[in-house]
Amino acid sequence: DWRFGEITSHLSVTHKYGKTAMIYRHDGTIHPGPRTDYNAWALVDDEVLAGTKDGCSRVICVFVEVGRGRHGGFLTSDWKNRMFTEIGDISGFSWSGASKEAMYCAESDHVTLPATATKETVHGICTNVPMETYSAAATTNTALSYTAVDVASLNGGPTTMWDDRDYDVSGFENTPCRGGTFLRPSRHKDIGKGTVISISLRKVFPPLSLENENLPCGCILYDGADNKEEIRFNSHADCSIEFDQEKEFEDLYSSPYEGSRCRQQGGGDYEFYYKNGVISDWGSSEDERFVTCASFCHPYTSLPGYVGFATENIDGGKNTVNRCLCFFDNGKLPGSNPVINGAVRNTAGAAVGPVNSGRPGSIGKCYPYRFYNILEDLY
Repeated sequence: DWRFGEITSHLSVTHKYGKTAMIYRHDGTIHPGPRTDYNAWALVDDEVLAGTKDGCSRVICVFVEVGRGRHGGFLTSDWKNRMFTEIGDISGFSWSGASKEAMYCAESDHVTLPATATKETVHGICTNVPMETYSAAATTNTALSYTAVDVASLNGGPTTMWDDRDYDVSGFENTPCRGGTFLRPSRHKDIGKGTVISISLRKVFPPLSLENENLPCGCILYDGADNKEEIRFNSHADCSIEFDQEKEFEDLYSSPYEGSRCRQQGGGDYEFYYKNGVISDWGSSEDERFVTCASFCHPYTSLPGYVGFATENIDGGKNTVNRCLCFFDNGKLPGSNPVINGAVRNTAGAAVGPVNSGRPGSIGKCYPYRFYNILEDLY
């Protein structure tokens, strides 16, 4: 989390969130912080003399306007319980038109922000993950979207802050997002109360020409670059490459919500496919139930509108049922099941947007898909 760096005739000790704790000068004097100049993290990456850059944390930052009641309620939210750290004033980082900015950062590859609580919200999002790694945001507001901008390509210069305003933002090199990605919002302030925003980071691999028999367990393959209608699923019986199912699937889903039906607070239930008996024994471990239903729903993960899955136990006395459910936005559930797996279609739900709750009082767990409405852009 700390970097030692030589800047002119100074040795600087800086935390990754941009605060310099100490400066040692060539004349033997020391100059303690906290301060924001002589930022060792702003140095261009070069040879590592000690330690390693491997495994460095991924950081997601959200910055909002302070002073006009357009902060989305983030200033009063319990950010500490959401693993966010308030960065405070950052020298050299600003956008035109803002009275003052506040930045909050979390060490994570997926965060869901609290629903906006102000009539208007002025904000931006950035991450230390570079453009070679896919970063994207999904939202319950259909008019709000994000465009990824390579921070390194700006060379310290400005870029447009919002798609619908001719305002600039600059100084990312002084933030924890240096060398990473700025997610430019499509809207300046017209973001109403109750908007939920999720940010996900995922490594993108270049397209490969693969045959079905060469795919690892659980992978999917589209037939034809322009045709997503037919999906082939490499079943576990045909796997030719070993892989850790639980670890691979854990990378795709966020921490679960209690309750067997994925829901959206204020939006209700989703549409879904389900099948009884997929979980043969509810007495198996939670991890085993997770892998069973993650495998069952995996063929749907790259379809538009897929939001996650759930495990469910319905205690009906002699007719106890264990099943897996694969959830979609309202209107996105395919008209006919594209996977031959015996699943039944249910269109009773009306929810649209990322999952943020489970159904109270039910037995099971809901696993939100981290890359909701994101992976379709990769094909």
